[in-house]
Amino acid sequence: MAGKNAYLRYRIIDECLNSNKNYDANSLLERISERLDLKVSKSTLDKDIRAMKEELSAPINWNKDGFYQYEYEFSLTGITLADEEEDALKTSLAILDILKETKFLKSYQSLFERLLVRSQNQPDENHFIEWEKPAEFLGKEWFDLILKAIRERQTLQITHKVYDKEPKQHTVSPFMIKEHRNRFYLIALKHKKGKENAIYSFGFDRILDVKTSKEKFKSTPGFNSKEFFKYSMGITRKLNEEPLKMKLKVNAFDANYVLSDPWHSSQKVVEQTDEHLIFTIEVYDSNELDLKIRSYGAEIEVLEPESYRRKIKETAEKMLRIYGKP
Repeated sequence: MAGKNAYLRYRIIDECLNSNKNYDANSLLERISERLDLKVSKSTLDKDIRAMKEELSAPINWNKDGFYQYEYEFSLTGITLADEEEDALKTSLAILDILKETKFLKSYQSLFERLLVRSQNQPDENHFIEWEKPAEFLGKEWFDLILKAIRERQTLQITHKVYDKEPKQHTVSPFMIKEHRNRFYLIALKHKKGKENAIYSFGFDRILDVKTSKEKFKSTPGFNSKEFFKYSMGITRKLNEEPLKMKLKVNAFDANYVLSDPWHSSQKVVEQTDEHLIFTIEVYDSNELDLKIRSYGAEIEVLEPESYRRKIKETAEKMLRIYGKP
């Protein structure tokens, strides 16, 4: 895809060609340089005109007097977006940037370029929102192959490595790709005797190889991702395990964070005073849950269940042994 400066130049060229003035190469370059406060070369203008014609279907030609013009009525800004629609579009495009090198996104390149050009209402505007740049998308080389297999119900053979174990090969029927905290996971049914309906998640960042398999694709009738992950705090889904009914207590200050950014869809407030908040969630025991609770340190107390309360106590005692050393 073209860079942001290219989109801004396209927009300026479009405005010029839709004005009542005549523009040749020199006057266009002067106008672009003036608007962007940046010198632009003739070769850059030529590339922009070519890109607008080939990628954005702009009907640009030169008339007998040497001026650029549209052959017929045309505008890159033909779609009018409300402010909230434009904000939503920019947000979506920022999120999709993580997939920019995949064939999946490239197949929609022309569409996104049109939308990006149309969303640049003020070429010299300041940035009012700064998005956190996602970390490198590890495993992105598998995205297109996996997505194609899901669409075509094609069985895959993947080599996957859990962090502290040796790589293993798995034959799977892929169901969906799930994103969690800027990471992607393959949700698939593993072809394993004794666990015919066992569905697992495989992090893209830990997939070492992917190949198509000749084994027959297996489906799970009635599979519903919302139900499947109903008690998950992230990507963890326990097999044949009941979720924990957690009751937690935080101080009044941290209660603001819990209320404004709920831990889970099952979160319910039990008691709220000027000093504390007691709330419940129903989730699987998982690393995500452990990390969340530990992030609050001494400002949170697990009230129930007793088994998890003991688990946190053991963690606290271990930390005390570490930090209690002289």
